[in-house]
Amino acid sequence: MKKMISVLLAMIMLVPAALADTPDGMLTFDQVQERIETNLYLNLIDIREVDVYDAGHIPMSMNMPYESLETEFQAILDSGFSHMETEIILYGDSAEKLLNSVQVVKGLGFTNVSYMSDAASWPYKMISTDEEIAQAQRILGGMDAEDIYGNQVTEGVLSDCKLTLVNVWATYCNPCLQEMPGLGQLAAEMKDQGVQIIGIVSDTLDYYMNADPDKIKLAQEIVKSTGAEYLHIVPDTVVARNLLPQISSVPTTFFLDANGNLVGGVYLGYRDYNGWKAVIEETLALVD
Repeated sequence: MKKMISVLLAMIMLVPAALADTPDGMLTFDQVQERIETNLYLNLIDIREVDVYDAGHIPMSMNMPYESLETEFQAILDSGFSHMETEIILYGDSAEKLLNSVQVVKGLGFTNVSYMSDAASWPYKMISTDEEIAQAQRILGGMDAEDIYGNQVTEGVLSDCKLTLVNVWATYCNPCLQEMPGLGQLAAEMKDQGVQIIGIVSDTLDYYMNADPDKIKLAQEIVKSTGAEYLHIVPDTVVARNLLPQISSVPTTFFLDANGNLVGGVYLGYRDYNGWKAVIEETLALVD
């Protein structure tokens, strides 16, 4: 699958060059994994052939084969991209090709470029293109997060219910807080019908995707004071990269079936108890 790297790069904010310990040198596996976990705007580029990439690659990396690397980066620059300090990590199995690729990208003006060799020995998770496509079709596909109390939450949390209402909210959002008592009441009342409610607290991560303990504590206090005693998730890398960029305002609410597929519409803004009850019943009829 060909990634839309030009689109992704065009959305990237400047990332401080200090993020890379050796901006033009080789990074270890652990250093690359740390970048993946802490840099929301990382550009991780696999320079291997398409068929090799499709068979298994680092999640969320982009395929730009060695032979077309310079052409594709030049096209990005020709489109008007100018954030030359954005962090770029190239990886593959040939040290010679990687060193040449680093020089090509730096020669085009990018200043924060590093590389990782021996991709075949990568000790962390790999994913095939087919698996990645299947995950992308599920909004929370591949999620491995924690709730606001530190308990692990994966995509599997959806499988025990017919319908899950997912409410994306923020601690600063008054309309979000106003609708939470009604959502808490509905979570208790509709549990026996196979309905659950999950909150995603969108502002609990800092710029580098580290959990903000003050925001999490505030979220806990809000949940307690509003009676919204259902599951509330701190975004992980998957949610932060795949879902949150699509959220233009909070609250935003949508529904997923037991397999993680979107059901019904996406709802922006506040609704009271009666409003949400009507929407839930209408959406539940789509999966019954």
